[in-house]
Parts: sequence; structure tokens; C-alpha cells
Amino acid sequence: MASSGSYGPVSQNEARAVVQAAIEAGGCLIDTADVYADGDSERLIGSLLSNSEGALVATKVGLVRDPTSPYGVDIVGRPEYLREAVQNAARRLAVPHIDVVFLHRIDHRVPIEESVGCLSDMVAEGHVRGVGISEASVDSILRAHATHPLSAVQSEYSLWSRDVDSSGALNVLQELQVPFIASSPLGKGFLTGALKWPPSEGAKDSRQKLPRFAQESYLANRSMLPTLRGVAERLDASMAQVALAWVAAKQPRTVAIPATRRVERLLENLASEQVQLDAADVSLLDESFATVRVAGERYADMTFVNR
Repeated sequence: MASSGSYGPVSQNEARAVVQAAIEAGGCLIDTADVYADGDSERLIGSLLSNSEGALVATKVGLVRDPTSPYGVDIVGRPEYLREAVQNAARRLAVPHIDVVFLHRIDHRVPIEESVGCLSDMVAEGHVRGVGISEASVDSILRAHATHPLSAVQSEYSLWSRDVDSSGALNVLQELQVPFIASSPLGKGFLTGALKWPPSEGAKDSRQKLPRFAQESYLANRSMLPTLRGVAERLDASMAQVALAWVAAKQPRTVAIPATRRVERLLENLASEQVQLDAADVSLLDESFATVRVAGERYADMTFVNR
């Protein structure tokens, strides 16, 4: 996400510095998508991979630009499209095969067995090593896994976004022993406590389209932050580090992938591994965020997720 441009413009130098620092940290997961910056995110990552060792690269396919859509994209799960999209992604990443390819969203117009079956064929052909799906319902997870063993499932998960918990998806993944990748574990920046909102006039920021970041909702949701801030101060950690430590404490077999545009924030996030929350801390944060109802949905159209 460092070079996706979702949260405003990012210079190539800034994006390269973040990705390079992540690679140098060693043993990292680099997550991107073909739709991020219209492929430029994959190109940038590909330009840096040749000198890397141990970096696991995952990309997502299945979203295409659509100016008629509220979010500017449409979901496409047709096998012929997915095959071409994966081939194009591999070229941009400059790799002979991609470690994990995710369906970015589930296309209900196409049986998931056909979409996942296409990626399964590409595993057999050596183009892809692992198959994943994103923002999927329990039914979709079970059907996809029956078609091809899933390497991972990715969905938004954080202190203020627990859809995959309430839907039962996390329990199913534990039963299947499928790793879970938590996207937006910092609540798209909200849980850092440092988000300056709204952005300056004229700034392009995808969060402006999200109900939770509407001015009234944003102000109401800030009442959730004092407890998180208090735990962070007591542990001599940042709010972001505590939010990431909460994700790690809540779910086994989970990898959090916080987005960042700054090297210093990347290093801060990586240092969250040193933050240990005890059961009382986890319970306190759980209760604090459960007591106050989150104002605003994740998306204006929630049929876009949990598919």
C-alpha cells in the first residue's frame, strides 16, 4: 500500500524507500494489487525484488476501474480475465511466479469454483505458488478451500472492524488451519491517534468516500481512543503498536499488514512485535471498543465485502 496512492499522493522516492526498508527488514510479506496505482505499485516492487532474499510477495486481482461505480471499480472473477491479470501482474513484478495471488473480491456473477479453479490451474502450471481470497464470507471460504487449499484469507480486521469475528470466518479459518492476513489493522490510520482529518481541500484520499470518515462519524468515533492511548502510555508504546499487538494477541496464525508511506512508521510498526499485551490489556481494549458503537459502516455499500 505504500505506493497505492489511496491516502493521497506518494512520491516514487518515498514509496521506494518504504519498500526497500521492508525488504531489508527480512522475512517480510509485501502485499499489493494490480489495481493499486494502476499497476505502478507492482512495477515499483518488481524493480526492487531482484536484490531481495526472503521477501514473500502477494498480489490481488479481480478489481477493474469503473467510473460508474461508487468506488470507481468493478469486481471481475471470470477465469479468462483472471488468467490474463495474473500474467500481467507477474510481468510488472518481474518474477517467474507469484508467491500468493488473491481474488481481491468475490464476483457473485461467477461461481467461486470457476474463479479459484483458474488460479488452481495456474498453480499446477507453475505461474502461482499459492491461492488466497479476500473479504470473503464463510460460505465462500469453504467453497474456495474445497476447490483448492487456500494459502491465506485476507480481510480488514482491527479494534474497530471485527466483521470476520462476528461472521464466524475466523473460527472457520482456525478449523481449516488457514492463515489470516489482517488488512487495515490500524483502522486506515484512525487507531494511530495521529490522523489529521479531514484532509486539506483538494486532497485525494479514498477515506473521504467511507462512512466512518464522514466528519460527524469521525468525531463520534474519537471517543474510542482514550483507552487505547492509556494502554500505550502505560506500556511506553505508540497507539499504533498497541493496536497491532492486539491483533497478534487475538488471533493465532495471523499476519497484520499495516499500510504506511513513511520509513519511520514502517520501523515503528515492525517494533510492535516487542509489545506484549497481557489478558487484562486485551480484555480492557475489547470492552472499551465494544461499549461504543462504531459510527458509520466500513463502506457505503457493505455488499462489497463479506461476499
